[in-house]
Amino acid sequence: MQINNLSYFPPTLLNPSYSFSSPILRLPEELLTLIFSYLSTKDLVHAGMVCRQWNRIKEDPILWTSLYRYDFPFFTSPNSSYTRAMYINSFVTQNNLKAGKIQKEIELPPYVGGKTFFDFSDSAGFLLVEVADKTRLWNLARGRFQDSPTQLKGDICSLFSPDGSLLATASSDGTVHLWNIITSALVHNLKGHTGMVIHAVFSGDGKMLAILSDDRLVHLWKISTGECLHIFSHNEEIIHAIFSPDGRTLTVEDDNNKLHLWDIAKGQPIHVFNYDGEIYENVFSPHGELLATIFEEKTVRVCKVPTGELLYTLNHEGDLWDCCFSPDGNLLATASQDHTVRLWEAVSGKLLHTFKHAGEVNKVAFTPDGSKLAAACQKNYAILWDICSGQAIHYLKHEKEVQSVFFSPDGSVLVTTNFQGQVNLWTVAEGVQFANLKSASTIYNEIRVVFSKDGSMIVLATDSNIRILSFNPLFLKSSFS
Repeated sequence: MQINNLSYFPPTLLNPSYSFSSPILRLPEELLTLIFSYLSTKDLVHAGMVCRQWNRIKEDPILWTSLYRYDFPFFTSPNSSYTRAMYINSFVTQNNLKAGKIQKEIELPPYVGGKTFFDFSDSAGFLLVEVADKTRLWNLARGRFQDSPTQLKGDICSLFSPDGSLLATASSDGTVHLWNIITSALVHNLKGHTGMVIHAVFSGDGKMLAILSDDRLVHLWKISTGECLHIFSHNEEIIHAIFSPDGRTLTVEDDNNKLHLWDIAKGQPIHVFNYDGEIYENVFSPHGELLATIFEEKTVRVCKVPTGELLYTLNHEGDLWDCCFSPDGNLLATASQDHTVRLWEAVSGKLLHTFKHAGEVNKVAFTPDGSKLAAACQKNYAILWDICSGQAIHYLKHEKEVQSVFFSPDGSVLVTTNFQGQVNLWTVAEGVQFANLKSASTIYNEIRVVFSKDGSMIVLATDSNIRILSFNPLFLKSSFS
C-alpha cells in the first residue's frame, strides 16, 4: 500500500528546521527514555513520529527488547547474550507482570571473576558498580552503562553520599576526591593521607566522610568545606568504621578485637572495648544512644554510647547470628543457632518474648512501623511474627534454607533470599508470593539487597551479577492503602 499524502507525517520529520516550542521537547533524553518505557508498542511508534529526536530515542533497543519479551515470551531466546544485558523478564512469570506488581527487570551484563560491589543512588539515577578493580556507572533511566571520565574512578573504593549528589573515590596512592555526580566536576581534593586507603564511609546526614588507611589513622572530613576535622590514631591495624545515626559518634574496629568509640564533636576517645572473642557485628539503635555488639561466644553486649558504659549482656544457648533494633529503639531482637528469636527491652535488657522455630535462625528484621518481625530460618521457611500478640502471622515456605529477610520502606513487600541465588518477593498483608527469581548459578552465593528510598526499585547483587527490579506504582499504591 502506498501513502501519497505526505501531510500524514509530522513536519519535523520532513523539515529539520521546523521546531515546536513545547517544553516537553526540551526534556533530557534520559528522562524521555524513561517516559517512553511506559508506552505500548503502538504508542511508542506514534511518539517516534513527533520529531527526529523522539524518533531516534524510539529506536533504542532497550525499549523494544522490553516490549518484545513481554508480548512474545515464548519466542525469545534465553541464551541471547544481547537480550540478557537489556530489560528482561525471563525470571518473573508473565502473570505477575500482567498483574502489575513488577514493571520490569534489568540484568546487568555478567562479569567473569572477581567480587561485585555496588552502591545505589536512586535520587541521582545511577548505580555504581565495582568489579575486577573497575568502577562503572549504570544509568537507571537509559538502562545502560554510562561512560564516565577516567579521573572519577578510584581503584580502592567508590561510594555515593547519602543524598546521591556526590561521589567519593579513593585510590591506593592515598588520594581521595569528591565529585559532583551530575556534572563530573571536582568538588574537593582531600589531601593528607599518608597511607593506602582501606575503607571509607559517609555519615548518615552526608555532612562528614571518614577515611581509614593502613597507617592506622582515620581522617574525618567536613564535606561542605573539604576541611579535615580530626585525625584519630590507633595502635593496631584498623579494618572498619561506622557512624552513629545521630552523627555524634564514630566506632572503629581493629584487627585485635578492639572497638574504639570516638566523640566527633570533641575529637576525643570515649571508650575502648577490648574483647576476648571475634566481633561479628555492631548495630546502633535508631537514635544512636545504644550500641549492640555480637561476639563469637554466644553473647550480645549493649553499651551506652555517650559514656561507653556497658549496660548488660544477652545470652543464648547457641551462637548468635543477627540482632536488630526496632525502628523506635525500644526493642532489640536477636537470632540464634538455638532455634529461637528473642525479644528484649532495649534499655534494660529484660526478656519480653521468645519466638521458637524448628531450626536455626539466620536473620531478623522489623517492619518499618515496628509492628511485625520477620525471621529467616534454616529449615526452608520464613516466619512473620506479630510483636504485640507474639503469634505467627504467616509461614512462608521455601525450597531452600532462607538466608536473609528485608522489608520495603513502606513495609508492604518482604524480600527473602537464600545462598543459591534465589530471591522471593511476598506481600506482607496476605503473605502471598508474587515473584520467584532464580539465579543460573547454584553455588554458595550471598545476595545483597537494597531498596530505593520510595520503594519503587530494588537492587539485588551477587558475586557474579546485579539485577534491578522496578515495581508498578499502581501496585505500590494499592498495597500501601
